[in-house]
Amino acid sequence: MESALISVVPDRLCTPVCSGCDESVRSLHSKSMRWVRDLRFGSHEVLLEVTQRRLRCATCRGIRTERLDFVAPHSRVTNRLAHYIAGRSRMISSRPTRPSRSLMS
Repeated sequence: MESALISVVPDRLCTPVCSGCDESVRSLHSKSMRWVRDLRFGSHEVLLEVTQRRLRCATCRGIRTERLDFVAPHSRVTNRLAHYIAGRSRMISSRPTRPSRSLMS
């Protein structure tokens, strides 16, 4: 199985938004790397290498990470991969199944 690594970096023209209070923050504290799985691209597994900014938020009075629209906080998969998995799980669980032979004896 082949995989693709895609680097995602913040746009310097966009002001980051605090994940705690949803306010725009201009004071940058540091940056960290985060790896997030995404939907397959053909036969390739996709891994995103995300540079996430840590911010000094005056409203929250602390250090917070910037909010990212495509991934939930602390999640290791993108929102669209999580939705895909949830949809497949609902589809599989709603199918009628036959009892296994070992359960019938």
